[in-house]
Amino acid sequence: MKLKDETRILETMGKLAGPALKWYQENLRSFINWNDAEKALRDRFKEFTSDS
Repeated sequence: MKLKDETRILETMGKLAGPALKWYQENLRSFINWNDAEKALRDRFKEFTSDS
């Protein structure tokens, strides 16, 4: 994982709480890059996002 991707993933994780944070922590190792992490997060919590 590139440093920029890792930084973005960690910054995002720092903004999450509750079920979203728990899910993110449990799945962090499966993300190869930022795009994968962002897509997985949006797919998992799509019904809670304002742009869905």
